[in-house]
Amino acid sequence: MKNNQNDVNTSQKEVGALHHLYNTPELQERFSRVETWMSQQRFVPILILGAKRTGFHVKVNGLNSFLPYQCMPWQYHHLKSWRAIGPSLAGWVVYGKITKIDKDTGMIFVSIADKVFEKPSLVFGKEYTGLVLEVKAFGVFIEIGHHFRWKYGTVKGLLPTSMLANHETLSDYKQGEEVRTHFFQDKGNGEPVLLCNVKEAIDWHHTRLSALVGQEVIAKVVRRSKSRGPIVQINKTYQGDLVVLAKMPPSKKQQTRIHNMLNALKQGETVLCKIIGYDFSRKMLTAKWKVGGHKEVLNHHALFELLDEESLLNLSTLKEVLQEDNFKNDETDRGQIFF
Repeated sequence: MKNNQNDVNTSQKEVGALHHLYNTPELQERFSRVETWMSQQRFVPILILGAKRTGFHVKVNGLNSFLPYQCMPWQYHHLKSWRAIGPSLAGWVVYGKITKIDKDTGMIFVSIADKVFEKPSLVFGKEYTGLVLEVKAFGVFIEIGHHFRWKYGTVKGLLPTSMLANHETLSDYKQGEEVRTHFFQDKGNGEPVLLCNVKEAIDWHHTRLSALVGQEVIAKVVRRSKSRGPIVQINKTYQGDLVVLAKMPPSKKQQTRIHNMLNALKQGETVLCKIIGYDFSRKMLTAKWKVGGHKEVLNHHALFELLDEESLLNLSTLKEVLQEDNFKNDETDRGQIFF
């Protein structure tokens, strides 16, 4: 009961004079209609006027009302983030329910917590306008729901420091200001989408990575990394981590075999692999070794430097066909660990 009274007192201070004196027939009629809507649990239009300390000043049926931040369909970690987007939400009309009416003051409380939004389709490299929510040491949180005039609710993005343009610093970003940024990646696990202001990153992805991911290529081992294993060169231009992926979690014996196979690769050897991803921050591709239960390595020869990519792929395919008979009796190993 004490908490409810605190809510009423707080909202009174934030919204201002309310309707405890309905001294005209018109106001009395409006208030009576609001009471009916609440009893019917009816969805009603709510007009947001502005952000206060703990909620939004809104109007329902022309009457001053209060929408607490905790009754919004999404949440932020800090109250100041709400105040950062408040001016953008002003004028937004959204449907919600009347949750409480204080008889003594005429205070009307509303909620839109049950509202469900569709997810927008963000386009890689496209520019979006957002509002700065928070500035952290590792990057800037930006609300690009503002770009869509809140049609999709919140669309929270993170602009990492590594994705700032060369001339930018974190101090250039102020909470609540409108900024322009570009969509880079959606991890799809509930985390903020990744944003980017580095033209080089977008161009590198568009012109190179999008063309390579999913392709089978011949890669040459150029060096080894203690933490990541073999590093391969692809198309004589890019470097990548060479990995071996299992369909199912491998046993200790299979893990040992994978480890030994990777360690057995020597500098200069070439392997058939498939590009499955990339790490822009390291400018490294991820190459999955195409093995069929046997060590598919094309021993490096100076002649290979004269062959183009298609010829190397054909040579690798021919070698696999010729070796197939030698492994027909090894069905336990073939395809069990690797794809």
